[in-house]
Amino acid sequence: MSVEPPAITFGGGGRRKATFRVTLAAKRWVQGLYTFGSLTWVDDCGHSVRIPVAVRTVIQDFVADTS
Repeated sequence: MSVEPPAITFGGGGRRKATFRVTLAAKRWVQGLYTFGSLTWVDDCGHSVRIPVAVRTVIQDFVADTS
């Protein structure tokens, strides 16, 4: 899992909203395998936000059965 940007900075006051992109890449291609983890953002004051992540590998077979 990779996250861009690796750090988020908020300005003072107002709304606290940020956009980030999470990219997932399978290390093993096993149909139906679930992997669990989390993404945690931490600031200098000890606050943290944890986002649970659950991913299931789905290998799509594009070969059609025409019999």
